[in-house]
Amino acid sequence: MPRIIIVGLAILGIIVLLVAFSLLGLLPGKKTAPPPKVTISLWGSRDTEDVWRKIMDDFRIQYPSVTVTYRKISEDAFEDTLVNALAEGRGPDMALMPHSLIAKHRDKLFLLPQQTFNFDTRDFKNLFADVFVEDLIDKDNAIIGLPLFIDTPLLFYNKDIFNAAGIARAPITWDEVISRAQSLTARSSAGDILTSGLAIGSGANVERSFEVINSMILQNTPRQRQSNGSIVFEEGALNAIKFYTSFAAPSQPTFFWTSRLPSSFTMFSQERAAMTFGMSEDIARILQKNPHLNLGIAPFPQQINTRFPVVYGEYFFPTVLKTAKNPGPAWQFILYIGAGDGAKTYAQVSGRPAGRRDILSAKAPAPQLDVAYRQSLIARSWTAPDQKTTRRLFTEALDEIASGAARPQEVLAKLGQQLQLLYP
Repeated sequence: MPRIIIVGLAILGIIVLLVAFSLLGLLPGKKTAPPPKVTISLWGSRDTEDVWRKIMDDFRIQYPSVTVTYRKISEDAFEDTLVNALAEGRGPDMALMPHSLIAKHRDKLFLLPQQTFNFDTRDFKNLFADVFVEDLIDKDNAIIGLPLFIDTPLLFYNKDIFNAAGIARAPITWDEVISRAQSLTARSSAGDILTSGLAIGSGANVERSFEVINSMILQNTPRQRQSNGSIVFEEGALNAIKFYTSFAAPSQPTFFWTSRLPSSFTMFSQERAAMTFGMSEDIARILQKNPHLNLGIAPFPQQINTRFPVVYGEYFFPTVLKTAKNPGPAWQFILYIGAGDGAKTYAQVSGRPAGRRDILSAKAPAPQLDVAYRQSLIARSWTAPDQKTTRRLFTEALDEIASGAARPQEVLAKLGQQLQLLYP
């Protein structure tokens, strides 16, 4: 074989080997090191680890170097546990926080690096329902977190009681609510309520009284926080709280309830209340109390002829803590569960109404969630400064008015002052 052919074949062989080594990353200076393996942690209060298992496994397939762990903490202890852990330097990378903690703990959050992840406020507004924009995008256009789910108060009604009374459908407006409650309330000869047409009016023995009264206030007037930080309840808020407590006032034609009765959920599950209110997560609680209950679920009632229906919404959002050891991978995971495929998996597995428009516009994973899905788009909210304390203050205010211990104007003014003291 001529020498030139031999040399040519040798050169060709070397070129083939160089290309192969290059493709395999075996050439000096060309080898790409795999990303370091990291573990990131998420703390939450609403879900068990089973809900997150498939999401974490699917994320690991896309990002093999990142392992995600989840820890459930009881809702009552969540805030204290998180704050103490952060102070001691052993907090998680991420927290699934209720929106009520934004004002109080905004300084502890690591904001989304928008350029790094190519996700900005325009993407946020296009993807998520309006209720989240004001809270999760701050005045500097920084993104605090991505909403994962939202819950709103629903009207629960007993279909058997309605059917027996010849009532074919659930009420849509408050006028219809009153009309149906009047016909469905049964009293003893002494005037005691035997069957309540509508189980609201007081505070402590009405489940979800906070969500109901806030929905009523939003239907009457927006709650305003003035530039000096003070909270002012306008006349519409006063009208709302008078309306709510009228259902527990013996002197009113809307007297369907009393603070002496058992809790609203107990009365409803025992079929001693025709209507009450609850969130989507309460459906399982109600049916657990009475599996044979013929439960009807309807949207929260609105004022007659309203153009823009509204209801109070409570939502949770995952966010990254400033103390996170791996903030980059943590935000990658949050984008996956908020803006990526993980959001659909979470909605399917958890059964909670999603925060994303595209998921809310699709068919709900269970028929009982249809109303909650549709209602999420009209939700509005406000960042209560301290959820536990705020709920207690509202409960005490409602009971104080319902008992006749003080005038609504005085109670509402005091409530505004008490809430102001809670803001940082």
